[in-house]
Amino acid sequence: FEDASTADILTIPTMGSSIRHLLIGITISLAVGLGVTLHNHDSQIQYSGSISNSSEITNHPSYNAVVDNYVFMHNAFRNDLVKLTRLAKQGHDVSIEFADWKDTLERHSKVEDEIFIPILEARRKQQTNKKGGLEVPRSIANGSAHDEIKALITKVETSLSSSSSAQEVVHKIGQLEKALDTHLQEEELYIMPNMLKYFTYRELWALDSFIINPKLEYCPPDVLVRITLWWFANINVSEGWTLMKNFVRAGNQPKMPVESWEALKRDIPVFHDIPTEILIS
Repeated sequence: FEDASTADILTIPTMGSSIRHLLIGITISLAVGLGVTLHNHDSQIQYSGSISNSSEITNHPSYNAVVDNYVFMHNAFRNDLVKLTRLAKQGHDVSIEFADWKDTLERHSKVEDEIFIPILEARRKQQTNKKGGLEVPRSIANGSAHDEIKALITKVETSLSSSSSAQEVVHKIGQLEKALDTHLQEEELYIMPNMLKYFTYRELWALDSFIINPKLEYCPPDVLVRITLWWFANINVSEGWTLMKNFVRAGNQPKMPVESWEALKRDIPVFHDIPTEILIS
């Protein structure tokens, strides 16, 4: 069948009419089933898009290099909290799911605090001639915004580990959800546009590569698999499709000169003692 079209295969003389009809029926059933599954999935997704999704941002040539971390990941955090709230209202123990959510957020925040924010602040100081850059909120620059979220996470954990009522657990998750959404919107409004302004397309993908570089241990392979599955489960189908295409884009980037890697390294203090060859991926 190597050179046969789909129509040719379904009209092969030796294939009985009943078998052809069965294959067509199975194909239609699978398509309908997949469509229903995807529809049901999207009906459970509350958050999509971003407060900063102006045409200027979404049409930027480097948009695909920032949307994963600052839109799709943010929406996954939001949507998972919505799901945990729904389960908690129903009386389910969400301790394990919340622990995974917390671990993912902590890894995301660590990348921001140690890589993205330091290098962004350094680049803004170096390129003072560029107009239109947005001032990074102090709470993001000094990490206090993440500290506030950590305190609310602790309150949720306390309610889950004690004999708190479902209503109390839902209340604590709700407080966290509200504060987190405010913080994520700030990042989308101030950090994402600045990343687009101060870094090249290739530099943005290089920064992204640090997250999954196993030698840097921000996201070891086993954790990466868990987070990736969680990620797709908590964004809508459209964003998931773009995310998958961005995975391919990330893997197909051309080599970047060593000097460019070293330039990034100079502005990321935690990388100063790490050999450049370890950073290159």
